[in-house]
Amino acid sequence: MVGIRSIIDEGTVIKRTVMLGTDYYLWDLPDDASRENCPHLGVGEDCQIENAIIDKNACIGDGCRIVNEKGIQEEVSDLYEIHEGVTIIPRNAVLPPGTVI
Repeated sequence: MVGIRSIIDEGTVIKRTVMLGTDYYLWDLPDDASRENCPHLGVGEDCQIENAIIDKNACIGDGCRIVNEKGIQEEVSDLYEIHEGVTIIPRNAVLPPGTVI
């Protein structure tokens, strides 16, 4: 399921994922400083996302892999959480390009 105003770039594959979308488009942000904190609103190019929940306004950089290959059941970090094997990207999170979860 993909929410309203979601942006997904070319080459990205998303499976078994709920993506809640965004409250605004990147070009609607009030100033350039906000754009530096969020280089890409939505999901960048060539990402692989499986078995995940992506909360509103998340920025996922190019080449990210959110697949939980290790099969972790429970984990909490600054960028994400895994509960019952489902990776959760919290609201307003910014994942740098190339992040692997």
